[in-house]
Amino acid sequence: MGNDSNTISLCVGDIVYDTVSGEIGILLSRVVRSPDKEPYPYSRMPSGFVLYAWRVWWVPPDDTLYTESGLVGMIESGRLILYKNI
Repeated sequence: MGNDSNTISLCVGDIVYDTVSGEIGILLSRVVRSPDKEPYPYSRMPSGFVLYAWRVWWVPPDDTLYTESGLVGMIESGRLILYKNI
């Protein structure tokens, strides 16, 4: 996927619609994990590696954590439709 995550900008409050399940998700918060600042299991990642993830609240209720690149990939593939928070 290369640098594609720079073409889609995700923000708190954005809504995603799952075209397969029909569920709706709201992006609640962005989580940043780094082996330099986090305990195990993140300490096993290479130094300098940073993992970006999003906490998503789904309807029906479900609080799930997705990697940012995973969300972007699902948006680009058409699995999720992104509705920007204005």
